[in-house]
Amino acid sequence: MVLAAAALLLAVCAGMQPILRVSFALRRLRRGVCGKASASCSAVRIWIYRAACLGTLLLLFCAAAAVSSEESGLLRTADDPYLLAEDLGLQGERIVSPAGNAQSSCLEGTSPWALWWDAAEYFRTDKGRELTLYQEIYRCASQETAKVLLPHIMDSDIFGGPYEKSNGYGMDAVYYGKVSVIAVKGEWIGNLKLLGLSEEETQEALKRLADLWESFSYVPYGIALH
Repeated sequence: MVLAAAALLLAVCAGMQPILRVSFALRRLRRGVCGKASASCSAVRIWIYRAACLGTLLLLFCAAAAVSSEESGLLRTADDPYLLAEDLGLQGERIVSPAGNAQSSCLEGTSPWALWWDAAEYFRTDKGRELTLYQEIYRCASQETAKVLLPHIMDSDIFGGPYEKSNGYGMDAVYYGKVSVIAVKGEWIGNLKLLGLSEEETQEALKRLADLWESFSYVPYGIALH
């Protein structure tokens, strides 16, 4: 996401260069100034303007990112399209991450092209089995957007491919990787790492997740779903 934003900012700034050149040319004509010295000076000014534009846009992007995401405890409501261990009928309690001291939590936010949730639950069943449920959920602006985003999610997942494609469980497609399971349903994409679940429990998780996505209706201001 950061790389894409940086590329967008550079493209915007690069696109402003012809406008700036025309502006400087008109100023030179009004002043009756020409020659190599003026051209060199204008080139310097262009780069100063481009750097200023880039810095300003970058600050605006960082500010927007800061206000468009929120971290919270993992207490799902009807507006949250991810699963909890209790949804699978598992009894027990939450624990800290086996790999550290992280607590169960969810980071969620919006962008112009998708709503997203990044949830992590660490759970110990009453029989002593430890589970780690990572879920990256994306609701894209459209099915076409989801098709564009899907290969990037796959390529960026170090625990991913090679993937074996399947279907069923209420999903349009399910891709099984080395650790990850990527589920697709309409404009929805879920990158799941359901560590500790059996094959049957994973299949049940996919069915329940498909039902959650089907009934999901929350659309915040700032994104147009179609």
